[in-house]
Amino acid sequence: MLERIAGSPSVQIGFSDAGAHLRNMAFYNSGLHLLRRVHDAERDGHPFMSVERAVHRLTGELSDWFGLDAGHLRLGDRADVVIVDPEHLDDTIGDYHEAPMPHFGGLSRMVRRNEDTVRATLVGGEVVFEDGAFDPGFERSRRTGTFLRAGQTHRGSPSSLDVSPPSRALSEAAR
Repeated sequence: MLERIAGSPSVQIGFSDAGAHLRNMAFYNSGLHLLRRVHDAERDGHPFMSVERAVHRLTGELSDWFGLDAGHLRLGDRADVVIVDPEHLDDTIGDYHEAPMPHFGGLSRMVRRNEDTVRATLVGGEVVFEDGAFDPGFERSRRTGTFLRAGQTHRGSPSSLDVSPPSRALSEAAR
């Protein structure tokens, strides 16, 4: 049943706060759970959706629907990327953890910790999380990303990742 729902064009798969609230309101990492279901079904010989389609459902499809300039890897675009290790799409993605919030007197909040699964996160082409830790300047001196407004493009912005072809011949061949 979940497989049919996940494949339906009438359903958007995108809600996940994965620990953004103070206690237990919807701390579910739905994106990783979808990737796990797709990966397991493919491995077991009963695929219901390709991994590529699942990634598109979680990224490009949502950004296109909302009219956001995001969710696709294209030359000149801002590069927001999550690196997922499929070998760690296992039971650990549902493990329960709590973490103190230093700015709230150490109040404990429910979170998902998936450092083995999510190996790195890039925002605007810059690594902000890797090997289980945030970049030392993250949230303090280093600012990445921007608010996305529907219908606005950000191509060529300073935070775009330069993915230019290595030679003029390759660039001309691509035309």
